Amino acid sequence: MIGVVTLTALAGLTAAPSTQEPAAPAVAAPADPLAGRLRIEGHTFRDDRGPVLPIYAHAGDLFSLFVRDTARAEAELDAVARAGYQGVRTWSALGCSATAPCPDPGAGGRTAFWRGREVGPGLTPDYYAHVERFFSALAARKLRVVWSQGDVQVIADRRDFMTRVATLDNAAGVIDWIDCGNEAWQTGEPSPARLAECVGYYAAAGGRALRTLTAAPSEEVSDLDRYSIDPADAFNVHSYRGGHAWDKRRHISSLTRGDRPNPRRPLGINSEPPGGGTLVSATENKHELDDEAVALLAVASLIARQAFVWFSGEGVQLERGLATAAGFRNVPKVVALLPRDVMRYETRHHSGDRWRDIRVLEARGDVRIDGAQAADGRFAYTIDGPPGSYTLKVARTFEATLCHPATAACEPVSKKAGETLAVSFTRGRILIGRTR
Repeated sequence: MIGVVTLTALAGLTAAPSTQEPAAPAVAAPADPLAGRLRIEGHTFRDDRGPVLPIYAHAGDLFSLFVRDTARAEAELDAVARAGYQGVRTWSALGCSATAPCPDPGAGGRTAFWRGREVGPGLTPDYYAHVERFFSALAARKLRVVWSQGDVQVIADRRDFMTRVATLDNAAGVIDWIDCGNEAWQTGEPSPARLAECVGYYAAAGGRALRTLTAAPSEEVSDLDRYSIDPADAFNVHSYRGGHAWDKRRHISSLTRGDRPNPRRPLGINSEPPGGGTLVSATENKHELDDEAVALLAVASLIARQAFVWFSGEGVQLERGLATAAGFRNVPKVVALLPRDVMRYETRHHSGDRWRDIRVLEARGDVRIDGAQAADGRFAYTIDGPPGSYTLKVARTFEATLCHPATAACEPVSKKAGETLAVSFTRGRILIGRTR
């Protein structure tokens, strides 16, 4: 009936020609997009408004997908923005080159892995036009990018590449981080000096993103230092994938803890932490990496002064979509519970006897309480270990909230020294508060 009325009302009328451009399709934007360039100030990341906790969704072949199927790639960008991430990490170059061939396709290797998804200068017609369009798609959604060069061997002229990318980004303002290759020591460039030269070309061209060289071969301080020489602004780590979920989290926390030598750079980016999915290689007890465990990795990274990139098999090669992987939806919600200035908290520590003068709870067996405490008594901790119910001894009087990493639901907790705190979890909990 409404259709009939409308047609009757319009019968015999001629619409005036429109003087307006067609409305642009609505696009998602992150809940809290960055304002201005991401930068380092002292021991924290900040934008134009103050301290920030940078989080990104790993979408390794997203730029390749954007070249092949723009609409599908843009749908993934919308999902990332709706979830509340500040951006994505993607690989700008994938595949092989005439000067650095991959193994024969029959033998597997990168040729087989990236067949049909290859992308890069010299491989992709109008490559830099695609880069410019991708940057525009990010900017339209107020998203940023960790622009990793993936298979660096694909890039024949690094100076030209980095100069062009810097020029495009100076116009778009979307690159937060740039490197010279993803695990470049095994994808075409093992020399830290040549990697430094490569990102130096970007800086010389006026590029303003934060710089790393590549993810180090291990999380040992010596490796982190070797792969974060000038002009790197931060260390780049692919954190430990062995052990149980709580072991993976513990290794992240230890990277900048006060009882071990810190890397040359005080801040870092955890650009490929553990994640679920068959395409995440060499991961023990992968079944444990559910929403709870993955969110705890994010919280631990940020407390330990490392920007966090949520990772998954879908984030290597997109098939079903990023939103189908564990942790994708809840990581931004849980990170939002953390104080924005948590990286400024002076002391990062565990809760064993070494830290008896400052700890809030006492560690028990395999249950660990790791995090950071400020001079004014504010603290943020992860509590994790084997699934179960535990009674933890309170070492210092405090007021806090105890939060579930999968749901971001919190409950108030008030305890006096000498009392106990009962906790039950599958993977762990988050405790945020202040001593009294």
